[in-house]
Amino acid sequence: MQTKYPMKLYVVEPRGSGGMIHYAYQLCNALASHVTDVTLVTARSYELDQYPHAFSVSKLLNLWTRSAPLFENARPTLAIKFLRKAFHSIRRIARGARYVFQWIKLANYLLKTQPDVVQFGAIEFPFEAIFLGYLKSKGLTLAQICHEFEPREISRSPLVRLNNYFLKNVFKAFSVIFFHSEANRDRFHSLYPEIDLD
Repeated sequence: MQTKYPMKLYVVEPRGSGGMIHYAYQLCNALASHVTDVTLVTARSYELDQYPHAFSVSKLLNLWTRSAPLFENARPTLAIKFLRKAFHSIRRIARGARYVFQWIKLANYLLKTQPDVVQFGAIEFPFEAIFLGYLKSKGLTLAQICHEFEPREISRSPLVRLNNYFLKNVFKAFSVIFFHSEANRDRFHSLYPEIDLD
């Protein structure tokens, strides 16, 4: 029988449906063969309940699911276009506030449960660097499987520059970053030479 490493390892995947939760599910099952205590922290809308689990699941987060566009079947009149734009603007603000609240909930949960390592996957928004930095400052060891690391926009715009500043600080919060290939690691290092990966 294989000896498991005594560790409390949490894998965070905020989305309970879609490709990334399937990735996290497979990852947790594999990790559970080598680590004594593996927990997947995800959304209440976790879609893989019916499958066998060699790990625990904490359905902590309450985020929105993907939905069809508003007025999808309506004729694109000027009024419909205005209403759709107004709705999307209001929804974006509401979702931003909700996302921040869920991050506060997640941070409190992680600080209370004190896992040995917290493993993140894709980080959706660069401002999450604020929360990651806070968790690191409180002594948690953070790691990431890095799926995407290149800035989506290159511009002199103050907003884009601030966004890219936060993106850099996302990666600085992690003690270890895993890549899917050496080529990805080399590209990451060329973009962020100040981040020590060794």
